[in-house]
Amino acid sequence: PHRPGWPSGLALPMAVECLAALLGVLPHAAAQSFLTTESSFYQAGCFTVQDGTHTKDMTSVFGSTSCLNERCPSCFLLETVGGIVDLTLQNCLTNVFSSAFGPTVFASYTFINTGYRGATVTDGTNRYFVTRSGYRGSSIVCNCISGNLLTCDASVTPVMYSIDDGNYFTTPSAVCMTTATTQSYDLSTRACQNSRYCPTCWGIDTSAGAVTITLTNCGFYFGVDHSATAMVDYQFINMGTNLATIFDGTNYYSLAARGSGASRTSCLCYVSSSVHYLACDVSAVDSTSTTVNKFQENVQVLSQVQFGGTTTYLNLASGPVLEMYVGGYRALSGTSTAGGSGTLHGTWNLDAATVTSDARFKRDVEPLRTTLRRLWKEESADNASEDQIIHWILSKLRPVSYVSTFEKSNSTRRFGFIAQELEQAIPDMVRDAGKTEGDHKTVHMLDLLALVVAAAQQQGSQLRALQGEDRVQGEQLQQLEQRVADLEKLYQRVDALERDMRQRRSLEGNDTS
Repeated sequence: PHRPGWPSGLALPMAVECLAALLGVLPHAAAQSFLTTESSFYQAGCFTVQDGTHTKDMTSVFGSTSCLNERCPSCFLLETVGGIVDLTLQNCLTNVFSSAFGPTVFASYTFINTGYRGATVTDGTNRYFVTRSGYRGSSIVCNCISGNLLTCDASVTPVMYSIDDGNYFTTPSAVCMTTATTQSYDLSTRACQNSRYCPTCWGIDTSAGAVTITLTNCGFYFGVDHSATAMVDYQFINMGTNLATIFDGTNYYSLAARGSGASRTSCLCYVSSSVHYLACDVSAVDSTSTTVNKFQENVQVLSQVQFGGTTTYLNLASGPVLEMYVGGYRALSGTSTAGGSGTLHGTWNLDAATVTSDARFKRDVEPLRTTLRRLWKEESADNASEDQIIHWILSKLRPVSYVSTFEKSNSTRRFGFIAQELEQAIPDMVRDAGKTEGDHKTVHMLDLLALVVAAAQQQGSQLRALQGEDRVQGEQLQQLEQRVADLEKLYQRVDALERDMRQRRSLEGNDTS
């Protein structure tokens, strides 16, 4: 029969549908149609719930837990235009059918968000979020299971529609917003274009330059604060050729340019001491000015670490050998030889250099003269003076000039020694560059300094000896010169006496005549 308040012509179809349910010929998943017109009998329509917190009991026929003093239907319109809606549904196993025929009919509910804020639906145990109108998840279907619990459709689509921030107002169903400029968003407000709530996905176009996105109050989603009960997931992707940075007010996270590393990240928002933080799956950086990644653990690289391109990098070669290439040229290599070793390739300029020479790191110390005498005895059984030994070792060194084959672009002549020749004279001064005997030879050039000092000291001793001899000879010469001077004086006196004698004889002869 036609009940007062029903739209005209609906009595027979409703009766047929009820009869089909009784006969068991209506599948549980059959499509549902709902009345959206206002009436005093809501079981066959959708009840509109305005913004605020509401509790609806499916057994209630009076008061605030009923639907205008009638039992509620299985469809609710969540009107979030004026604010968020938080709806609690009790006794969901009891609906218009089960109250008359028992709990043999499966109870199904539909919740539709008709506004632009978020809404939540809970059975007192489980909570489900119904996103704003025009977004995926803005209409959900729930089934009531044992214990009066709701199990709702939480499926999502992998398609994330993208739109630039200028057109976000006209396409609210977009779930990924793109921006090409540095922006700050307070997610507790309508911070996006035309006073819209922001999505949880950003495409960052850095083609024109670096971009920084700042998100505050990230625990809010469509005006609903989830910080106390949930974590909100955010997605960021760098679609340009420059650096993109994500900032939550405390931590910075950097996204590399597209195709050059971690250009995408997923971040979860959590709250600690009332502060909203983003926890992203890329490394945090110090700031947008330094963009230095901070790693809390060791970083392992299997092959190369490149710097600004493919020609300047650190390379791990077999051996193992760690090589440094600059502009395609090998500049340095370090080997795993005990104690540490390596090679500086090419020409290096040093502003200052020191060599560890602490006595605490030396053993079996002996004078160099002792070592040289031992080398002498290994070659000759004859005894020799230190002068002879020094002369012998220096005579074995053959200084040469040469052009280095390492410096292919430089033909300047250099000066030094041939390692193979030096090895014949002082073997301890020559080393193989690698672990195998066939590797090229190297020379401890600073060791030659000790040899030069020893030779200089020996020459100094010889000079001092010669200076001593010269001093004695000088004294003897002075004595001889004094004697010669005395003889000259005596000769002058004798000559004067002879002249005087001749004068006297001459005078005496004149007197006689």
